[in-house]
Formats: sequence, C-alpha cells, structure tokens
Amino acid sequence: MLCLRHLVRCVDTHVMVVSVRYHNLYYWNQMFVLTNINDSIGSHLSSTHRSQSLFKNKNLISMTEKGLYVLMPYVVKAMNKLVDIIDDEMRQINAHKISMPSIVAKDLWDISNRWEESKEELFRLTDRQKTSFCLAPTHEEVVTQLVSKTKHLSESHLPIYLYQITNKFRDEIKAKHGLLRGREFLMKDLYTFDANEEKAKETYDKVCNAYENIFKRIDLTVIKVRGSVGNIGGKYSQEFMLVSDLGEDEIYKCNVCESAFNTELIDNTDEVKCLTCNSNDLKKLNAIEVGHTFLLGTRYSHNFNANYISNDSEKSRKVFEMGCYGLGVTRILAASVEVLSQNYSIRWPKSLVPFRVCLVLPKKGSKEDVYNGTEFSLDFAKSLTNIFNEDVFIDDRTNQTIGKRLFGLQSLGFPYIIIAGKRITEEIPIFEVIDNYRNDKYFMNHLDCIKFLG
Repeated sequence: MLCLRHLVRCVDTHVMVVSVRYHNLYYWNQMFVLTNINDSIGSHLSSTHRSQSLFKNKNLISMTEKGLYVLMPYVVKAMNKLVDIIDDEMRQINAHKISMPSIVAKDLWDISNRWEESKEELFRLTDRQKTSFCLAPTHEEVVTQLVSKTKHLSESHLPIYLYQITNKFRDEIKAKHGLLRGREFLMKDLYTFDANEEKAKETYDKVCNAYENIFKRIDLTVIKVRGSVGNIGGKYSQEFMLVSDLGEDEIYKCNVCESAFNTELIDNTDEVKCLTCNSNDLKKLNAIEVGHTFLLGTRYSHNFNANYISNDSEKSRKVFEMGCYGLGVTRILAASVEVLSQNYSIRWPKSLVPFRVCLVLPKKGSKEDVYNGTEFSLDFAKSLTNIFNEDVFIDDRTNQTIGKRLFGLQSLGFPYIIIAGKRITEEIPIFEVIDNYRNDKYFMNHLDCIKFLG
C-alpha cells in the first residue's frame, strides 16, 4: 500500500495553496445530523416548494413553531459561506460591520412614525417596567439614532456605510415555504449616510453593483425590479428578484427596454405599460425577492436630527441623505436550492455547497478495510484539507455497505464523492470518483484525484 506521507511534495505546484485558516475532516457519525440519509422523499414532493421539501425530508431543518426553524450543521455551513461572500463584497466598498440589538424600544419607532404604520407585522412585547418594545424587522431607527448622537461628524467623514448580518423578526401572516418565508430569518442590512442626494445616488449604484457581484459569485441570475418603498419609505427602491414559477411576487419585464417592475406599482391592470419606456410589450413573471434597496433621502435623518458639519465657509449643519439595503440570507440560500435542485436531490451553488468533497470509507471488516484501505483513505482526506484549504466530509458509517450509503449521499448535493471501493487494495490504490453535477464516474489514483479536483 502506497504511503501518503510525502503526498504534498508529489502534487503539482499549481494546486498548492497557503492555508489561511484551519480546515478539518467532518465525520458523519460525529456531526449532529438527524436525517436517515437513505430515505428518499417518495414519488412526489410533500410541498409545492422544492427547497422546503428537500430540507424537511432530509431533516436539514427542524420546525419548532410555524415559521421558526432550527438549522442543522449542514445548512449552517452553506449559510456561513454565503455570509463570507457578503462580508467580502462589503469590504470592497469599505462598509463596516456592526451589531445592533434585536429588541428596540417603541419610543424610537414613534420618532419615525412606524410603530402605528407597521400594524400587525411587528412582534411587540413589554418589559417589567411596562416599557413597550418590538423585535426588529429592520434597524433604520437604531442606526440613525446612533449616527445622530455623533455630533462631531463632518463632511470629511462621509460617506458612512454601516451594516450587520443578524436575525430579524416579522409576524408573517403567511409564514410558509420553509426558509423562504419565516418569522425569524437571517438578514444582511446596510445603512448609508451621504452629504447630498447626488452622493447618495452614487452610493446607491455602488451598493447595487456589490449586490450584483454577490449573486454572480453564487451563480444566481437575478433581475433588478422597480419596487414599492412600502412602510420603510424613501424616494426610490429596487428589488432583486429570482425568477421562479413558485415565486410569490409578480413582476413585469419589458421586451423593449428590458426594465422590470413589481405589479404592486400598477393601479390599473386593464392597460399595463412599462414605467420606463411606456411600451405595453410586457411579460409577466413570478419571482422570489432576495434583496431590496432603498434611496431613503431624509426620511429618518430629519426626524432624528441626524446631521453633519458641512465644509462650506459657514460650517453649517446639514441633514444626511440616507440609503438602506437588505439581503435575505436564509431566503437566498433556500431560493438557490429551489431553482437549482433536480428531482429529489439538492443542488447547491458551487460556492455555497457545505462540502465539495465527500470521501466514503470501506465497510468495516471488508477486504478493503483489512488491507489498510481505511487508513490510506483518511490520510488522503487529510491531505485534501491542506491542499485545497477546505473541509472534507467523511462518511464513516462503516457498518453499512457502500452501495447502501451512496444514493442518500448523492441526494445531499456533494459535487464530488470519492469512494474507497474494491480497487483501493491495488498496488497503486485507485479511487472511484463520482461527479454528481456532470453525472460522470471516473477511476483515479490519489494524484490524479487531486489534479481533477483542482
């Protein structure tokens, strides 16, 4: 049996990567996974929404109450990858990450007049001193108050970009479709402060470009759609929509100028015309909203007296022009599974897949196990974590045959499954490699595997 002690030295230099953080092997039997992976969903999906059925039937999410879910480790790993991409794009535009409280006092929402406007959608609570609060669905009031307290800010400090990625709460009247519409959800929200409307529009375009980069990096094709400002308010808003027959939003896309807008902007449905070019050559589509951007103007800064010292000769104080920008992190994750998955198998965007590689160990007591196939395979897996700077998943349910494990593994969406099968005992050990996204199968030694995965 070939030893892997010097494997890294044998690998072509073009696949070598300097490790920037620790990566590890994740074992099936040690990872908290509730699913019986061998169970298929059945002859039909239990919900009209594929993502909900796949997550639920594989026990990757667990509902505690309607619209409230526990996310299992496999899903959390995918979500963390999405958060890393978002954080990276926010760094590119020099946005700074903060953390704001989820419980917000009624007094703040009264200043913006949103306490009454929001009506039933807020989760409201009262503390032992009888003070009223809400569980925040958005944080415009909190962040504007924060900036308004900083009286030394001058025009030289602008623009200011502050964002967070945190759980939000909304008392949805129709909490359904799993992570697509929950009552608690992970959201990224960015708030910007500029000197004037012209600068605010420049910021708006910059953030929208960053959002488009995020969706490109996760291989999701979205459409920017003119939307309603709703109770958040402001001068202008756009929604980032993922076209899907199962989407709850309806949009019109113009076949002439290719602009798009939400049907909620139309009062007269008898004769609908494009808001941009006035054409009536429109296509109606269903879509899932995965992001929303607002040019707020002075909607909040005026009410909170949030201002800065101008650079003019009088050093006068001027009110900030603001913007706010949201991404539904859990919704993006669910929506990507919704549109990419096939039949009864999960398909993740490649940049979000929890584990790119799953290595299947031989059955305990088999010839492959007895002749050091298990030891060799684990050594190989450890080398992969170092070479590719990523975690590797190990199927160590060695009390079962490889064949019994394989169907369920494929349905979890691993791009590559490497099997230590019968040929692992050869003088030069050979792995069976399954490429799930191309539906191909190969037989390779360990060095060829590394080149293939690179």
